[in-house]
Amino acid sequence: MRLLFLFTVSFGLGLAQGLTSYLHAPVYINIRMTNGYDSNVLRLSANERSSAPIEKEVMGSMDTFDSHYVRGELTGRSIYNLSGKKNVTLSGSGAFIRYSHSPDKKYSSGKFEMKYRWGPYRSVMYSARHLSNFYLRNYINRDVSNHTSIACSFSDRDQKLSVSYPLARRMWVAFTGGYLQRYYNGAFAEFNSDIVYRRGRFSWKTPWNFTLGVEGEVGKADNITFGTTARSSDLDRSYNYTQLYLPIKSSVRLWIFDEIGCAYRQENRMYIAESLDDPLHSGRAHTDGKLDVWVKKDFTDSFSAKIMLRKRERITQSEYNWVEGLKSFSQLQVWMEIGWRTMYDRY
Repeated sequence: MRLLFLFTVSFGLGLAQGLTSYLHAPVYINIRMTNGYDSNVLRLSANERSSAPIEKEVMGSMDTFDSHYVRGELTGRSIYNLSGKKNVTLSGSGAFIRYSHSPDKKYSSGKFEMKYRWGPYRSVMYSARHLSNFYLRNYINRDVSNHTSIACSFSDRDQKLSVSYPLARRMWVAFTGGYLQRYYNGAFAEFNSDIVYRRGRFSWKTPWNFTLGVEGEVGKADNITFGTTARSSDLDRSYNYTQLYLPIKSSVRLWIFDEIGCAYRQENRMYIAESLDDPLHSGRAHTDGKLDVWVKKDFTDSFSAKIMLRKRERITQSEYNWVEGLKSFSQLQVWMEIGWRTMYDRY
């Protein structure tokens, strides 16, 4: 499946390059560099933070809870006009992330999109995204030891198909179906899951240049390695979830900024497990909320800067107080993104 996914992304990027040459379409290039701060890189609970000076293994290779990080991204996009209002857009992107105070927290991602548009707000889009080796933290591998902790990371392969259609002037809806494969490194393969999700979104671009959105998502994660590996896989980590997303942004110049926005995202997750042998997951649920606020300034047609703040809070519910204390955490992230846009047209 991994080879198939990589082939799909590679084929898509090759197709974009080939069509660029064949259809004589320019390539729009966007380069973004981000400097950021993360207050809780390992997503530690308050209890874990207080015990970290004694139980040092929870910190892994880190000496601090927080860290500076950098992110770089390169995006390419081409639009091929067919006839009338019809066109095809091909785009691809790649990104890397490095954390200064966490040698293990370094990963990369890539994305390919193909979109067919036949009128305003009328489109169908396929996208494939790959996230490689996202480090979470160190955990104890119970199949080997009850004391020694090792690095836990996962990789994502996400494919989705979206359709959008207008409802009225400046109003449109979009529906998405997706398939996400989240697979962990070998020592924690018992958490491998295939996630199927459905998403619906309503958007409205007001006459005052505010864009409002309401998005809902439901999904189910199937723990595909349940009962297939070592003794740790005897516990089912499958779960159901719902998600609500509420974004709003203004493209009207306010003060010195060309864009101001905020968004709130909340995920409610409920684990399926009901086994007394698995108190960590049995009957467990959590509410994970993220609040984003940002401002953006366009200095020229090709150069811009964006400052963003994110506050995240996860509250866990369980029959066991120690589980609630262990799996609840808060996190603050602040970053500044510098963007540069250009166009390449060999013709």
